[in-house]
Parts: sequence; structure tokens; C-alpha cells
Amino acid sequence: MDIIVKCPCGSDYTVQEEPVNGRLRFPIACPNCGTDGTSLGNEYLRKLASGELERERQQANVWWRRLLGRGQKDAEAPESSGPTKTRFSLGVLTACITAFASMMLWYFITEQLGVGFIILGKVIGSVMALGIGWAIGFGTKRAANSGSFGLAGMAALCAFITIIGGQFLVLHKQVNHALNRRISASYDEMVDYAREAEKAETDEDIQVLLEDHGFNPHDIVPGETVVLCRKRQQDKLGFMFGSLTTSGSLPTLKELYHKKPKPDEITDEDIALFRKRELPELKIFLKGKPSREEFSQSLGATVRQNLSMSKMIAQSWAPHMFLWLVICVATAYKVAYDQWETESV
Repeated sequence: MDIIVKCPCGSDYTVQEEPVNGRLRFPIACPNCGTDGTSLGNEYLRKLASGELERERQQANVWWRRLLGRGQKDAEAPESSGPTKTRFSLGVLTACITAFASMMLWYFITEQLGVGFIILGKVIGSVMALGIGWAIGFGTKRAANSGSFGLAGMAALCAFITIIGGQFLVLHKQVNHALNRRISASYDEMVDYAREAEKAETDEDIQVLLEDHGFNPHDIVPGETVVLCRKRQQDKLGFMFGSLTTSGSLPTLKELYHKKPKPDEITDEDIALFRKRELPELKIFLKGKPSREEFSQSLGATVRQNLSMSKMIAQSWAPHMFLWLVICVATAYKVAYDQWETESV
């Protein structure tokens, strides 16, 4: 029979021996350090004969099942080669549902904590990543009634998407808040521009007005209104949102600098065009047309339709986010792989 001995040096070795009266017939020693292992071998035989060894094995194998509420019958069930196709599909579905719910939870908590999450983000994020990874992995394995390499891969993928998606939702909400504030400020700036234009009397006054606001009457293309001029809208939004939109949709800071008109670029023709077209429309704008709501919808659409998902995710990236990904993905994979069940004692 095989007698397993655990040496104090850390080595485990097996001896093939037929005991007599529950004891070894010959002395044995550790092949690694040479320490006598006869007494340890005899102790192994005693535990084997009394059933103590088997009880220790069972306890080591099922204590975590009882902690998670699994019954003794399930704990004593024979190991299987893996979940069936139906169970596997159910496990994948559960992983997706759990991932979506976890993503919404991540978004809700970060939204509620606000500044507090920024201050304690690394700690809170790590704890949340651990909990989300465990929930996805355990839910996947539980639904499939068994773990496997394929389930572990799906759980890990869902965990990855949860963290990335949660961060994207958070940044998207922050962008919307910033955009709404910028639109409100742009409307007020346009009102100030219209009031200043109404007061401008001389050509010099108009030239200074256009230079201060960075406008040129030729910015407006046929079919556009002065207030909702697309080029002017883009110039107003490029400073804050140019790095989050698709290339070419909003001007860069360098382009904004070079686009600002210089004194010698405002011609008499521009001033005449301002008097003929812009000034009448600006007076109508001061009377409430277009309204603040119409202005906000137009200006917001300019940014929202050109937002780049890849750039938003890149903007949300930080070194501690890599830690969250590792924790969440590794936990989901480990739990769903069912490593504790498949290892032999």
C-alpha cells in the first residue's frame, strides 16, 4: 500500500509498504533531507485505520461548499467531465445577466459617491471589482452546475466588459453634465454677443466685436442661421470636447488658434455683410428665437453624434483601472473554473 509522509522540511513522499499490526516493518527517511520519517509513517497508518484521515479529507474538500450553502448530497456527488451543452448555455446566459447588473451597480455607486469615489476610488474600486468577479464566476458555475475552462473564459470576458463598460457609462454621464453646462454658457455668450452687436454703431465697433468673439460673417453657409452656425458651434465646443470626438468633427486647440481672425482680416465687405445679415437675426434672437431649448438641442447634437467610444474609454483609463481589471477578471476565472472541485485530494 502507499503511505504518504509529509516531512517537516516541506517535502511530501510516498512509500510502498505492507504494515504489520498497523506499523511499518522498516525505518524510512525523507529522500530530500534525510530526516527519519518512521514515526510520521506510523501516524499516517493510525489515522488511516481509525478513519481520521478520511474525515480530514472530506472536511478539506467540502467546507467551502457548506459555507456557500451547498448540500451534503451535492458535495458527495461524483466529479463530472464538465457541464452539458444546455447547462453551459445557461451558465453563459447567467454570466451575461450578472455582468450587466454589475455594470449598472458600478455606475450607480460611482454616481452616488461622486467626489468621494474619486478620493477613495482605488480602495472602493478594488473591493467592488473583487465582489463583481466573484458574483459573475459563482453565478456562472452555479447555473451550469459545474465549472469548466470554457465557462471560466466566458466569465472572465464578462468581468472585463463589466469594468470597461462601467467606466464608459461613468465617463459618458460626466461628458453629458459638462456638455450641458457648456451649452448653457454658450447660449449666454450668444446673448451677450447679440446685445453687443445691437450697440455697435461704427465700423470700428463691429470689427472689435468680431475679433473679440473670433467670428467672421463668412462663417455662415447658405441655409444656416447666425445663432446656429455650425462652424461657430464647433469652435465653441472644440476646446472641451475635441479629444473625445471623431477626428475632424471638432477643431483642435491649434486649429482654433489659427482660425481666430486678425484685425487686418476683417474687411469692409465683412462689416457690410454683418450689418445686412447678422444684425437683423441677432435682434430676432434677443426676442427669444431660437429658444434656449432649441439652441441646446442643436449644439448638443453636434457633439453627441460625433462622440468616439474608443477615445472616451482611453480618456477614462488610469493605472489603478488595470488593477481593477486584474482583480475582477482573475476572480471570475478562478471561481468559474471550479478549481477547488477538480483538484484531487
